[in-house]
Amino acid sequence: MKSWVLYRRMFTFLLPYLPYFLTTIPLSALIASTESAGIWFAATLPGVLFGNYSPDLTQIPTLSIATINDYLKYQTYTLLTAADGISPLMMGCLLMVLFYTLKNVLTYINNLLSIQVFTGFIMTIRERMFAHLCKLPVSFYDKSESGAIMALMLNEVEKIKVAATGSIQSLFTEPIRIIISITLLLSINWKLTLLVFIIYPILGFMIVKIGQSIKRRSTRELQSFSDMLASMGEIISGIRIVKMFNAITLEINQFDRKNSHYTKCARKSERMRMLTTPLTETLFMYAAAGLLFVGGYMAVSQGVDNFSPDDFIKFLVILSLSYQPFKKLAGVNSSIQTGIAAAARFFKVLDEEEEPHEENSSSIKKPTLNSEIRFDDVWFRYPGTERFVLKGISFTIKKGEMVAIVGSSGAGKSTILDLIPRFYDIEKGTITIDGVDIKTVGLRAIREQLGIVAQENFLFNGTFNENIAYGASTQDQERIEAAAKAANALKFIQESPDGFNTQIGERGVALSGGQRQRLAIARALYHNAPLLIFDEATSSLDTESERLVQKAIDNVVLDRTVLVVAHRLSTVKHADRIIVLEDGNIVETGTHDELISKGGRYKKLCDMQLV
Repeated sequence: MKSWVLYRRMFTFLLPYLPYFLTTIPLSALIASTESAGIWFAATLPGVLFGNYSPDLTQIPTLSIATINDYLKYQTYTLLTAADGISPLMMGCLLMVLFYTLKNVLTYINNLLSIQVFTGFIMTIRERMFAHLCKLPVSFYDKSESGAIMALMLNEVEKIKVAATGSIQSLFTEPIRIIISITLLLSINWKLTLLVFIIYPILGFMIVKIGQSIKRRSTRELQSFSDMLASMGEIISGIRIVKMFNAITLEINQFDRKNSHYTKCARKSERMRMLTTPLTETLFMYAAAGLLFVGGYMAVSQGVDNFSPDDFIKFLVILSLSYQPFKKLAGVNSSIQTGIAAAARFFKVLDEEEEPHEENSSSIKKPTLNSEIRFDDVWFRYPGTERFVLKGISFTIKKGEMVAIVGSSGAGKSTILDLIPRFYDIEKGTITIDGVDIKTVGLRAIREQLGIVAQENFLFNGTFNENIAYGASTQDQERIEAAAKAANALKFIQESPDGFNTQIGERGVALSGGQRQRLAIARALYHNAPLLIFDEATSSLDTESERLVQKAIDNVVLDRTVLVVAHRLSTVKHADRIIVLEDGNIVETGTHDELISKGGRYKKLCDMQLV
């Protein structure tokens, strides 16, 4: 993505704060003007004090391009000597104090406005990115590392913040200071000032080239940091496995290699950033030495272009003043290039297509499970792959039925469950709820029909109440307790230190596997979804926990529509219908007894589990 496009897109985040931002521009001009005025009076004062300049006060110089220096000197002299009883030295000091006090007051006000702009700017960026991440499809997270996403929210946004807060304001302030300085230099001696224009374009060219190199190196640095953070996040998440398999040394070595690579990239970026100031200072000093020689010769020679020693002093002081903005812009460019590299990665994620959450205008109606869910000739393969996971799947779940899907690992059982809430969209065929194609309605309407209990349910670091009522706008304590009772979870919740207000820890770490599953069942029940989905809900539990969870499932499936994916076939014996799936195809359908009597694939699966 081109840099100007990134600039334009970043600027859209400033729009809510545009009035504050626009106010900083004239303030920046006032700050630069008051600073330059203070410098001008300070540089003029020696000539007045030591008699190097004493104009005829009866003849006011006309204001023109050719006489602008004489006109400014006359007005400055008049102001320094205007007050009776106050010496020019005292007046000069008072004016310097006045200008610099005004400059610093304006700077403080400008900084307050800038804080309002840029803190809001970064807040808007974070809010927009987080909202976008929440709306991205599951497929995005399947191909992205959580650590890389965290790096985006932390590191890339921080780089953009540094580029914005430390740079954008300078892009307005420093050019104004340069323009004012060059104008004053031209007023003193335009011929000598032309020599300045020889070096400044060279400085500008060097700043641009260095900035391009910084951008390339920053891109590699950000990618390396993302890889390192992703590795660290993965190790922390799987620390139990790391310790169990004595892989601590292995993981430390792998992390050290990624950390070393990141450090190497960071050093290269910093070396290039550090080159900016010495290089620009060196080039400026070459120019300053040449100007010092030429200007000194003109001043000493007396009469060359009417260039006096007093003019020479002012020229050198203002020339020095003009260099500071260039020096700052060189540093600003380095920061901006780093920010652009971060913005490129930021907008790459922001351009990922979101799930269609909003209700589609072509919707026939919001689907409500009053009759059936139907899969009709459904074909599906995961994005970026060629092999179809499901091949022409067709079946129906009637309201009030309990339907079980069984089969070998990799047969496509869990994939079917991902298609109903539209975590993925099918390639061919249709999935309908009461005749309404789920592709024609918004995701919210579909997901309101579903309550899912997975093999490994995610619980949040909150209370039992918060986890059971998760996603609801309000917490109904009576409903929470009823859901917990139906899920066979009431007893262990009530025995907890603070009952339903007990904190369960990150991912429910304070609970056993069976307790987590029963809490997940209670969460599904609280929302009273028309279709309950159990995805291998007991497969990872011990016998006692499985018994308790299975009892909870038996409690809730009565008079409900239920879809079960099961590995342990003993848990689906009482299902109204069992669908046997192999290699993406339905090979058998029937009740437990019917399938056993057929002696087909289902019976073989049962026999294998009895061995």
